[in-house]
Amino acid sequence: MPPATPFFKIKYNKKGMIPSGISEDIYVQFTPNDEYKYFYDSIRIHCEGDKILIPIHAFPVINTKKDSLLPKEIDMGRSLKVGSAYQKHVNIESNCPVNFEFEIKEVKGHPDIRVAPMSGDIVGNSNTEITFSYNPTTFTTAEAEFEVRTSEFDFNPQIVRIVGSA
Repeated sequence: MPPATPFFKIKYNKKGMIPSGISEDIYVQFTPNDEYKYFYDSIRIHCEGDKILIPIHAFPVINTKKDSLLPKEIDMGRSLKVGSAYQKHVNIESNCPVNFEFEIKEVKGHPDIRVAPMSGDIVGNSNTEITFSYNPTTFTTAEAEFEVRTSEFDFNPQIVRIVGSA
């Protein structure tokens, strides 16, 4: 049975009865209206005395051209002066007109490394700037890890590692 909503359509070449271990390809076409929202439907397959429901989901994402919002590692530099302040600015780019929320949590902290802002909005169709600060207080290598979460549906938290040496 095809999806019930007009946003999803399926195409397939019916082979007839399909025995165990054999598959049939089903192609799903998604055609949204002008709304940016979560869409859901399902394909129903009738078997001998049973029904199988295959869920179909479609939803807006922050940036369709990037696999991750922020780099996995940010190097603040080597041989930096103790007592100085260093910053790196990283933009989260959005190519969707929907606003999303974000939150950054400290996983492995270091007193010399800070991130700002720790939460806020990723404004639709624009850039949101995140600032990583390193203020070395000793002649050591500093390392910190932060977890980035967004309100994007089905988003997997991302870990960002920040390293700096004085």
